[in-house]
Parts: sequence; structure tokens; C-alpha cells
Amino acid sequence: MYRRDYNGAEKFINQTLQIEPKNAIEWNRLGEIYNSRSNYNKAVEYLNKAVQFKLDYFEA
Repeated sequence: MYRRDYNGAEKFINQTLQIEPKNAIEWNRLGEIYNSRSNYNKAVEYLNKAVQFKLDYFEA
């Protein structure tokens, strides 16, 4: 993500989420990717999942 290779980052994040589906950090990162692509509906969906799995996750 720091290299702005969002497609590559999304691939690895999705792999991580298959193993750890309740990983709030990865859901947040996915939300950030979709936000950077101006796909705000998907971004909100993924950020909400981050908060769902970690209620005090203020970054999301």
C-alpha cells in the first residue's frame, strides 16, 4: 500500500482475510484502497467491517 500498488495490496489483503476473516486491520486497509479509488460505498462497507470486528478501532 505504501508503494501505491493497490492491486497488489488488495490481492494480499484478500489472502489474509481468507485465513483471518475477523482481522480488523486488513478490513481497514481494504477500505482505504477503495477510498483511494473513489469507490466510497465499498470503502464504507469495508471500514464498517473493521469496526464490527474491533469496536474501538478509531482509525476505521
